[in-house]
Amino acid sequence: MGALLTTRAAAALEAIERLAAEDLSTQQAVEEIVHRVLGVIETDAFFAGATDPDTGLCLGAGMAYNLAEGVCHPFWEHEFLIPDYNKFADLTPADPVGDLRQATGGRLSRSARYRTLNAISDLEEELRATLHAGGRSWGNLQLNRYTGGAPFTDARPRVSARRRTFGRSRSPPRLARGAGPHRPLPRARRGDHR
Repeated sequence: MGALLTTRAAAALEAIERLAAEDLSTQQAVEEIVHRVLGVIETDAFFAGATDPDTGLCLGAGMAYNLAEGVCHPFWEHEFLIPDYNKFADLTPADPVGDLRQATGGRLSRSARYRTLNAISDLEEELRATLHAGGRSWGNLQLNRYTGGAPFTDARPRVSARRRTFGRSRSPPRLARGAGPHRPLPRARRGDHR
């Protein structure tokens, strides 16, 4: 796929941009973004979470799907303590999306995170994105496909073609209110989002 967005992908990105003007809690914003992204990018597992713009630490609002129970500790250990590719802190408003296959030149085993998470849960392909408001990061998104899944390389233009996601907003979604009603999570298994 080239850099042109499909009609569905363009509509999803426009809907994500409009979320910045809605009166949503942080949890609702995370869920709405995930819902729209999974509608256009096939994935087997994901993590999405709101973060403190100053520390990069998750605030509690977020969601995970189909990740092995043993992934959480090594995931964050690698994020904060072990040098690697496409760390959330390294993704910027100008370049908020990182494809691990692309970053490693197709040699995924160069990534310590890949070696660890693949051994725990057979995660192979990885696409990461940071969500920004007013030039500051307020959230993280990681999409994964299991071993044998198609690379995300062709999905990256659909995610990064509009780098302004939440960029027009002066602040991240409200952190003070509760999550409110939750949208049912779309299925994220292979073949559901073509």
